[in-house]
Amino acid sequence: MTGRLFVTVVGMESRRAMSYRVDFWLQVVASFSVNLTVAYCVWHGIFAAAGQGAGNARIGGYDEPGMLVYYTLALLISRLVRGTERPATIAGEIYDGSLSRFLLYPAGYLPMKYAEHLGTLLPAFIQLGLGSVLVVAVFGVDAPALDGVSAGSIAHCDCLPASAAR
Repeated sequence: MTGRLFVTVVGMESRRAMSYRVDFWLQVVASFSVNLTVAYCVWHGIFAAAGQGAGNARIGGYDEPGMLVYYTLALLISRLVRGTERPATIAGEIYDGSLSRFLLYPAGYLPMKYAEHLGTLLPAFIQLGLGSVLVVAVFGVDAPALDGVSAGSIAHCDCLPASAAR
């Protein structure tokens, strides 16, 4: 599979995943806001009980805004980790016999499926970037897990402990 074909397939799958843009973004915003609202109510109650309403309680080194940032970033990253319905698609292709059409394509089956998978994950990467900027702008960053983490440290993997880097 050529690089040009790979990029074309990734682009086509990304456009297919976002073909109904309004529906796509409404689902993203609705599910994100519901999850964030529930998390806010739960963590607000937990921190209020832990600090007896003082507002300066810390649980595991996190204050309330730090915990909400952590939870929100976990929500955004879970969209990438969960992925898409690829295993069901592959099983369906095997079952209904449409897998044989890939024998005629000028590209292998696995690279083609990998490109399709990356194409469906591309919108989740965009959501992760936009959501992260929004969360940091709203809540700020006061989470111990994020101390010392910057774009440069992520790019160079300097954020790993010395024992894990070996």
